[in-house]
Amino acid sequence: MLLYVRKGDVIHSPREKIKHVSVVLNGALKVVKYFTNGNEQILRHVRKNETFGESLIFAFKNYPSYIISIENSEILEVPYEIILELFENEEFLKSYLNEIGNKVFNLSNVIELLLIKSVEEKLIRYLCFLRRKQKSSTVYFESKQKIASDIGSVREVVSRKFKILESKKMIKIVDRHHVKVLVDFLFC
Repeated sequence: MLLYVRKGDVIHSPREKIKHVSVVLNGALKVVKYFTNGNEQILRHVRKNETFGESLIFAFKNYPSYIISIENSEILEVPYEIILELFENEEFLKSYLNEIGNKVFNLSNVIELLLIKSVEEKLIRYLCFLRRKQKSSTVYFESKQKIASDIGSVREVVSRKFKILESKKMIKIVDRHHVKVLVDFLFC
């Protein structure tokens, strides 16, 4: 089934059972948890050619988070039964299991970031994660606002921490979207 959604639409919520593996054909989404105090924690962004639901479809549970479009998007939803049929193809099965493994690894990084108390340490770990992912000491980031959302802080604090890390000669701010990690941290 093909879904066309507008920016801000809630695509799935914790009240729904997972019945599909979804592929973003165009656009971008966010996976979000809301807390009783009204705070929002973005768990991840899902962009073009990325998937969601593949690790939980076989648990027969509800979505654990809200899936919300952050821009007009086109999503292909592949039903459970079709996924089972596709498992007969060994290459598809290997690719599927690899994707689940990568998602579990990324989720463990998110959990680790959320457990750290210091915003400075969260930022350092986040930059190290980007460094590993991008395989470069100069890393690209979308915005300081996105970093703040990802590490559970606010943009102003992240901006201050960037300046502190630069004054400590741990990073070099290249431009609005790039920073060079100058030191090897234990977790980089």
